[in-house]
Amino acid sequence: MGFDVGESDWPLKASFVLFVRNVIELAQLHRSQGGAGPARTGEPLRIALPNGVTTAKVSAPDQAEREIESKGGFAVLPGVDHAGVVRVHWNTPHVGSVTIPVNLTSEAESDIRAKPVAIDTSAGAEGAVVRAPDAHHEWTMILALIATLVLAFDLYWYTRGRTRIAASARQERKPA
Repeated sequence: MGFDVGESDWPLKASFVLFVRNVIELAQLHRSQGGAGPARTGEPLRIALPNGVTTAKVSAPDQAEREIESKGGFAVLPGVDHAGVVRVHWNTPHVGSVTIPVNLTSEAESDIRAKPVAIDTSAGAEGAVVRAPDAHHEWTMILALIATLVLAFDLYWYTRGRTRIAASARQERKPA
């Protein structure tokens, strides 16, 4: 989506329901045709293929195109050494293809849990000094308050003479 669906009234219309239904059907079709998710370098790829496919051609990054056999609707490709896109295509019983991205990510790189900080004090007094990072100060509230006070003073200064003129005009109009 190129926009935030929550910021529009599209979810309240029938076209949104049709859109979601079409996306789900397309995903089911892709899955039934043997789509495979992303893989990591060095790991073998288990590729789901439609029933009836016995051989498929594979082109992997930095490798020549080769043929692999499929048994029971699956083909296994040995680990790919280079990141890139693996393309698998077949001609029987019908023409089809699958594109699989191969990434460099590893489980250690993807681990976002908090890690304990280890401080090496063996170097003695000459070792690195550990200090807390400078605190972040949020100035937006103070700046907003100053801007509000400046605007209030400006409004007072601009209208101060008019209140006296309006009061004196009322006094002149009053019959005594």
